Amino acid sequence: MSDINWWGRPGRIFRAELLARDPDSPQPFIGHETPGALRILQGTSYDPGSAAYRFHSAINETTPHASIFARLGDTNPYTHFRQMDCGSPEYEAAGAEADVIHCHMDYLARDLLWGPTRDDVVLVRHYHGSAATVAPDGSITVNAPDALARLMQLEQDRALGAVICGARLDHLLLAPDVHWLPMTQPVHRYAALRAQHGPRHPFGTRRPMRVGHSPTEPKLKGSAVLEHVIGELRAAGVPIEFVRIEKLPHGEALAVKATCDVVFDSFFLGLQGSGLEAGAMGIPVIAGDTRVARLHVERFGECPYVFADDAEELENALVGLMDAEAYALAAARIRRFVWRHHSYEAVARKYLTILAGAAPALARRIALAGETTADPAHFDEGINERPREWPGVDRAPKPAADPPKSAWPPSMTVPVFDKDKPKPKPPADDAWGDAR
Repeated sequence: MSDINWWGRPGRIFRAELLARDPDSPQPFIGHETPGALRILQGTSYDPGSAAYRFHSAINETTPHASIFARLGDTNPYTHFRQMDCGSPEYEAAGAEADVIHCHMDYLARDLLWGPTRDDVVLVRHYHGSAATVAPDGSITVNAPDALARLMQLEQDRALGAVICGARLDHLLLAPDVHWLPMTQPVHRYAALRAQHGPRHPFGTRRPMRVGHSPTEPKLKGSAVLEHVIGELRAAGVPIEFVRIEKLPHGEALAVKATCDVVFDSFFLGLQGSGLEAGAMGIPVIAGDTRVARLHVERFGECPYVFADDAEELENALVGLMDAEAYALAAARIRRFVWRHHSYEAVARKYLTILAGAAPALARRIALAGETTADPAHFDEGINERPREWPGVDRAPKPAADPPKSAWPPSMTVPVFDKDKPKPKPPADDAWGDAR
């Protein structure tokens, strides 16, 4: 094993193949490393939605730096090179050589990863989760400061000098030293899925609007409310159908999502992984969480998703998106946001910026090795990544300038209809032009 450089760039090779090699072999495996490249050891004890693993992939796929990903052996599905079991001999060796030790999710992983560490290693703590509290009256609050404090326990991390990052915008409300390090999405792959599976005809007279939803946390997401609202619209003659995306392997769930016209994410959790996946595909997303929506407006000048916080606003949002122009604007807005802030390239660059600010030695190494190995075209929010036969809204003519930033609430970016007025008729096919 001494001849195996786990930090090199080997391509797709199984870890077991390397471990089975004869150390006296005339062809030991020695991977190539870019001069100055950082060695980043990442780990977690569990990884819902593969959020931590995608972050690891972003480093390896878009930068000259090297990331090794470790998980507990009894739950570890990853068996390729640069993928290890926590506590294995190669993991211990990688920890001794790492420049950065990056812990995702929970404290079990933190205790396993950090342990006794060198003085020159940079520790990173990366929170992904949410803390939901239910009041006596049944109202739900997500990521209230006191609940977040119990979840994140920042003082222990600060005592170790860790760089603290949060994947959700509302993590930033807890303390000024929390960096926003958002969830990563392989946006190019999701755009290709949309091109392959996306609808070929506009919804309206030829077919109903397909509204997708993944009810993984039904109460927090408001799944029953969505189903009820869609049922009422169908009873009123609105061409709309509910697409429940559940109990499927992730790849199959993504393919089903790519067939949808709109995705409802959640009322109480705001924009989560499901909505980000849809946004990367150029599918408008409806979500709630007033605090997170306001944070988006304050930080970015607009809320990237269509805001709906209750049944009435959800109904208005769904009917409003049946307008071709409103649909095109909502789709372009969410796609632009996800590509700009959540793509592998964008998150990896942001991470390197955070590391450079944390330690001058890392800043010099990053300057020497570089920030990215990705094609510069990948940073253009996908403008040049559009598939030739893209069936979605991206083929619609773009307005001369970005639409004016709306005042709060963000739901005003789509038409809101008076409940006492008759519902608008679905658009005829020719109303869409080439927008679908």
